[in-house]
Amino acid sequence: MASTVRVLHAARLRMLREFVSRPMALRLFVNELKGDENDLDSYDEPDSHGYAPVGLHPENWTVDEGALIARYPETIWTFRGPAGLVRGDFLTDGRAVLLVERFLIPFPAQHDGDQLRVSLAVGTGMLA
Repeated sequence: MASTVRVLHAARLRMLREFVSRPMALRLFVNELKGDENDLDSYDEPDSHGYAPVGLHPENWTVDEGALIARYPETIWTFRGPAGLVRGDFLTDGRAVLLVERFLIPFPAQHDGDQLRVSLAVGTGMLA
């Protein structure tokens, strides 16, 4: 006998709020991911030149309760020289990779003053 399980709106909202309530870091990667996406060691971050992971503070998230989406203010990295071809970003909690985004078009961080802007939006469909 097959059955369908539905996670109700209130439970999905609670999952989303719980997810954004912890300290996290937004990071960039420059390598082609070939290993395990869940393994922090699979990611090569840019070499300095203005790059550093950005700490995300729980109080800065805004949650749209109707759409079940949490948004974080735009993050801007300003590079101070060649940092490589940025292929995507990933979210960590210090122990694990939580989300990964591969850019459709990698960002070439080549010159002093190059800026990469990332806007995060996380929905409950991503947390399933």
